Amino acid sequence: MKKLAIFTVILCGFLGGWGSSSVPSCDDENIKKEVVAMVTSRMKDQLVPRAVIAAGDAVSRFFLYTYEEYVVLKNTSEDETEREFAAKVVRFIDELTAKVTITLKYIRVNQRFDDIQKIECGGNIFFLKDNDLNTPIIYTLQYTEDDNIYIEIYGLE
Repeated sequence: MKKLAIFTVILCGFLGGWGSSSVPSCDDENIKKEVVAMVTSRMKDQLVPRAVIAAGDAVSRFFLYTYEEYVVLKNTSEDETEREFAAKVVRFIDELTAKVTITLKYIRVNQRFDDIQKIECGGNIFFLKDNDLNTPIIYTLQYTEDDNIYIEIYGLE
């Protein structure tokens, strides 16, 4: 059984001109971009252990950091060795992810919950490089009290 990974983000409603009169749209361009950005972020975090080993440190405290934390370390650490190591990790991950195009296709509505302004969407995330790899995901969209959109993604390992 696949593990379910959950990612959440809140989008500002003004990005897509959303109003709170109904449920958000599964195929809104801003929503699709945000889902792809969230998947990309998760992919980068999943590459951290591989990047740490490639940078020359098999067992260390560096496994505790996410990709974004390595970016911060690379730019702000007072320890030169730590900055250089973080730069190697970030460079390794950036080079790998630059070779992959991630897209969201086959978007569909699974369920609508009009009373709570929520919708459950399905889609396939495609990782395009030499051949097409894809995985189905489920994502939910719901308006918040302040007319933002809350996104959860399920199905990433």
